[in-house]
Order: sequence, then C-alpha cells, then structure tokens
Amino acid sequence: MKELSSMLKTILLVIKQNLDIVPAIGNATEELNSIDAEERDDEVFSRENQEIDTYLETPAPQWQFKKIEPIFRKQDNFFHYFMDGTYRHYFLATGLEHHSSTPIFLAQIAASILFRDKKGILFVEEKLNRMYILLAKARVSSTAWSKIEDILEHFKDQNIELFDLSDEDILSGNYDSRTDLRRRGEVKVRWIMSHLEKELMMRFREKRKAGWFIKDGILRYGSVDPNFALEKTIGVSKRMSSVQSFFIQQQKAKKRISTVNLLKDLPYEHRTPVYCGLDAKTGFWYVRLRKLEHIRYPLFGIVKVEIPNLESQEVTTELVDYISSALIPERFVTPYGSDHRWHAHLYPIYKAEQVARQCFYSNDVIQGIINWQ
Repeated sequence: MKELSSMLKTILLVIKQNLDIVPAIGNATEELNSIDAEERDDEVFSRENQEIDTYLETPAPQWQFKKIEPIFRKQDNFFHYFMDGTYRHYFLATGLEHHSSTPIFLAQIAASILFRDKKGILFVEEKLNRMYILLAKARVSSTAWSKIEDILEHFKDQNIELFDLSDEDILSGNYDSRTDLRRRGEVKVRWIMSHLEKELMMRFREKRKAGWFIKDGILRYGSVDPNFALEKTIGVSKRMSSVQSFFIQQQKAKKRISTVNLLKDLPYEHRTPVYCGLDAKTGFWYVRLRKLEHIRYPLFGIVKVEIPNLESQEVTTELVDYISSALIPERFVTPYGSDHRWHAHLYPIYKAEQVARQCFYSNDVIQGIINWQ
C-alpha cells in the first residue's frame, strides 16, 4: 500500500507541475459504469451490419426458432473455462494548459479466467490487472505530455500505464476539438479492458488449447484483431443492440423484422439460427434462458452468442445445438438481487467477474491517496 501511495503521489506531482489542476470533488470521484455499456458496444460493432439476410450455419435452416434440450454438467462438462473483465474508473481533475483542457482519469482494470472441474468446482486459472492514467494528448503541449509519459514509463513495472483519451478507435470513435472527453472516458476504459482481456486470453490459450471457453461480451474485437478469433471459443453477451433487422422467410417471400420483434417471440429454451456477422468473420445467434413469466421485459433472459467463423471449425447445426444445450444450464445458480443483469447471467461468468474485482484497491484507498494539495 505504501508503494502504491508513493507512486501515485509522484505521478500526480509531475502532472501538477506541467498542468494547472482543477481537482474533482474530494480529489477523486468514481464514475458510475453505464448499465447499457455492453449494449452500446454491440451497437457500434453492428453498425455496418444492420440488415441480416444470410445464415452462417450449415445446412441453412428452414425454421425461425429451434427447441433446445439442456445438457447438464453431470451429462457433459462441456465448458471448461470462463473469462470476464471489469473496471473502475475515477475522475481525478481537469488539467488546464493555455486555452485547452482535458479530464484526467485513473482506471483500475482486471480480468480473470476460471476453470471448472468435473465436480463443478471453480478454480482461478489466470488473473491480470493494471492501472491507467488517462488524459488527452491532443489537448496538452508536447512538453507536458512527454514529462507525464516519462514518469509513467518509470513506474511501468509497477503495473501502471498512460493512455491517450484522444486516440481514435472503433469503439470510442473519432476525435475532434468538440469531443466531450468526460463522456468518452468510460468508453475508452472499456476499449482498454477489451485489449487486456485479449492479452490474458491469448497468453492462456498458448498453454491450454483444449476445452471450450466462454468469454463474456462480444467477439467482434476479432474484426479489428483477427488473432482474437480462436477455436472452441464463444462470446456471450447479456445485453445486445436492437438496431439490426432480420429477413425471415415466410411462404414465398421474406419479411423484414426488427431485433425486438424477433426476440420477443423467442420461446423458452429455444434458439435462433446462426446469422452472419460483419464480413462473415463471426456468426451469432440468440438463446432464451428464462421463462417469460419469470422476467419483467420480453428481451430479458436472452443471451447473444458469437462464434468465430474458422476454416478449422465449421459452424454446423449439430455444433450450435450442442453449444446452446450446454449453455442453458449455466444460468444456475442465479445471482438474483446482486446484479441487475441476473436474468441473463451465466453463473461461472458472474464468479469470474467477482474474482477480477478482488484485484482492485477499494474506493477508500484510492480516494485516500489522491491529493492535489
């Protein structure tokens, strides 16, 4: 703890020496994570693939929904590994230089991978956590940025890095002088988290190639970095975008319906066909985990599943049926009341998130250390 305090105070001192500082209330304010952040991520990656009229699975399905019989762990412990990432981020101050200003954030980001044995016991397989200081390089002088960059580089072996808020990426979008960087902060933190997850996953898969792996959230980061697409890996999203439209064959014509219209009629323990993702790099489908009478909204209790489209792993109906059948029992034990996303949570993913959160310093520790005086 003493080492953390010394490091952060040294970094803050260098920032203060190079920028005029307007501190946050209490010197550090935790930013609340958006409940629809995962949905927004999916919307960004769905933007160029809004009209879906192609199936990825073979043979091409002639049905709209398919009944799935659950396969429980005692029948087949199909999924072995589960990964989730999480984050906390704090607004520390506004940094001023000449006529420009930038928010300054501190982020804690962590991810963990759990292994489940045949008895159903979960073990921590891998963990990775890191801290980040974020501010906009475009809104400070090159001299100020270099000084801040140098001090962060000095402490890099203590698991802290500098990140540019004005850097453009597919999730954060373009940057210009009118960009609201305070709102951009959480999106940028989620982008960093996706890369930390990928780093952990790639490192893990080099050692453990066998066994099916569930990653929380979307796989479409693979469209940016194809190395993220791995065999025996699926991504499962608890919240999904509703911007896409689907063309459903009805008699001799195709009818266009929205995501909401498609999913509101999806029966319990049924799945949709596998639709073609962007550039056919992934396929995705939906599975209903819970009965309508147990939820408050028709789109609750549904997960979106993604799988890479690989030559070495054909997306067949038989494979997708089996994945979906093994996925349905993962809803137990329900973490009801402990998370607003309980209706679509997979229990091992929920536990992976809890393990990742244990890597974080508490709010009291962070707020006790941050002092601009």
